Amino acid sequence: MTKVVPAAEGRIYFIDRGIDASIKVGDVLNVFRDIQVRSAGSRKSLRVQLGTMAIVSSETGVSLGRFIPAAGLDEDPMIRMKTPVKNDLVIPKLKIDASVLFDAGAATLQAQVVKEELDKVVDFVRSFSPSKLTIEGHTDSDGDEGANQTLSELRAEMIMNYLINNYEEIRPAMITARGYGETRPIVTNDTPENRALNRRIEIVVLE
Repeated sequence: MTKVVPAAEGRIYFIDRGIDASIKVGDVLNVFRDIQVRSAGSRKSLRVQLGTMAIVSSETGVSLGRFIPAAGLDEDPMIRMKTPVKNDLVIPKLKIDASVLFDAGAATLQAQVVKEELDKVVDFVRSFSPSKLTIEGHTDSDGDEGANQTLSELRAEMIMNYLINNYEEIRPAMITARGYGETRPIVTNDTPENRALNRRIEIVVLE
């Protein structure tokens, strides 16, 4: 995980890691903020996603990224500052097109492409050496919301189990799976091209 510092130029931000941490131009990283919330009389720490950071420059020890806010960020009452601030976390992720791994509406991996695609996950793990990561399933908004939620969960679990069973680098204790259904689009679902972008699997480094 890296820290973010606002730069002078618009929504361009300094990140305190660079090519030495396998961050390269074109990478898209998740931006998180740890906040304190009150629940049942006590305060708890909650990590919320602000958006993503598209890397536009990377050198040893430093990168520059362009911030892209998450959908609905402006309406989130828990987030007062809507753009990254010093000490927000920039966390690596890998995005895979779900339609490459799965037939439409299905949660069975396509055998002819699964190894080639999931080898990318292992390369990603080797680059960042995480102690914890999660497999996230995401869908577009077509169809029933509940069915989309279930589908995203099944797909994430299917990939997690395949990785555990086929790659020694992936240990059960380091990986979890979670489905978000249609609740976290990266673009609006108003065109076929955008819906295809939202149908995805994300591998996110947690620690």
